[in-house]
Amino acid sequence: MTWRGGGKRSCAATAAALVFLLSGCDGDSSDAGASEPQTEPPAETPGSAVPVPTPPMSCADTELLRTNDVRGEATGATLWAMPFAPLPFDAGPQIKIVWRMTGSGPPQFTVTKPSGGKDPNALEWGPEEHPSSSWHRPGDEWGTGFRFTGPGCWHITVRRADGVGTLAVRVVGRA
Repeated sequence: MTWRGGGKRSCAATAAALVFLLSGCDGDSSDAGASEPQTEPPAETPGSAVPVPTPPMSCADTELLRTNDVRGEATGATLWAMPFAPLPFDAGPQIKIVWRMTGSGPPQFTVTKPSGGKDPNALEWGPEEHPSSSWHRPGDEWGTGFRFTGPGCWHITVRRADGVGTLAVRVVGRA
């Protein structure tokens, strides 16, 4: 299920997702043994009127396209990621991810662990701006390096002045 577009289809999808979330079922049977983070109503970051997309993207929604990139969920922007490792990621090694996001202002990255808590150490380097690139997606481009310490569904949130996006990534194995 995606949270893009509008009209009757989007409203029906939103209503169905709310019923689904309130029922307590995560509906992702392929994720046996791995928990999705608990969700709360979207919180606004001080100084920002753009909430985090709700509900957060599921790891089941993260699909590497034939172009070797992934589209994230976003509000007020578009978000694309190009991982330099196969999905799902292995826990332990550093993973390079290049990002493209529309909007203005510097990007701020936040990583949420499968348990729902933030991991300020998961972003090991970056964001490093890429002034030129052969990757053709909308927005500005940055490179980052992440290290995921355990298995489960991790969420990377990218926030700019006028938009916010999330990418959910499945991590397997032990660090």
